[in-house]
Amino acid sequence: MRNSETRSTKTGPNDAGLFQLFNETRLDERKSCAFAVSIRMEGTGDPHPERGDERSGGSRTAAP
Repeated sequence: MRNSETRSTKTGPNDAGLFQLFNETRLDERKSCAFAVSIRMEGTGDPHPERGDERSGGSRTAAP
């Protein structure tokens, strides 16, 4: 069931500090999420690049 209750929020001049705090918190959350994704991406690399990337269909070089 959806929440059908709506609320109106009135903002005033004293709310600027609160909005700045919310914006900083959102920015920190985005940075943390991006950092976590970059760490995961680093861990997905091929540990043996000389063999070729088997997951993407890369070709292996035959030994002479």
